[in-house]
Amino acid sequence: MTEPTISDKITILDALLVGVSEGFNSDTPKSCLPIATIAALLMSELMDLGQEMFTDEEVKMIDEAHAFLSAVADRLSEKEQTDG
Repeated sequence: MTEPTISDKITILDALLVGVSEGFNSDTPKSCLPIATIAALLMSELMDLGQEMFTDEEVKMIDEAHAFLSAVADRLSEKEQTDG
């Protein structure tokens, strides 16, 4: 099996974010945590490569993914504090 390209990884990250969104917006928002964890790990791997490896559009997508995952984490944390 060959190593996925950067483009492949960005496509996978995009698909994972759809799963995070669907899980977060469900009756059980915490169900998105496993997918969010995988997305965060992949995003971190991509960020470690450095921005010069990406097109401007890819950099924007990675930045948006980071902001989205941070917002999900913050909202889950707030909900846990409110419910707990």
